[in-house]
Amino acid sequence: MIIMQFFKNHSKMVLVSTILISLYAILLMANFYGGVANSNSDAEAAGGIIATALVTPHMILIVLGVVFSIVALFANKNWAAITSCVLVFVSTLLMPIYFMFTIPLGIIGIIAIVCLNKLNQKAEMNKAIQN
Repeated sequence: MIIMQFFKNHSKMVLVSTILISLYAILLMANFYGGVANSNSDAEAAGGIIATALVTPHMILIVLGVVFSIVALFANKNWAAITSCVLVFVSTLLMPIYFMFTIPLGIIGIIAIVCLNKLNQKAEMNKAIQN
């Protein structure tokens, strides 16, 4: 019942976008930081550290995208959803090899922005009618 009331005023697509971006961030961190921790030799550890250093800017932007997506979800703010989407697309520029993950996330983010915008416009219309 509480969940249904939450989604009466919040966008489901923003939730989907937030969940998917969060899962991707967890996958990235587990893949790179776990690989360094579980290395068997010094050369393998050095390679893992170099790979992690190369991917770190991409990871930082994805994690910032998660933060802004969470803000967009709970505060219904278009600017936060747009910022999250832009950060996901910019992270693609920093690590183009992961485009197959980030481009679909960005497209889902754009759809979430449109849904959130419609929800906010409907809320503003209802507010104007009540006044």
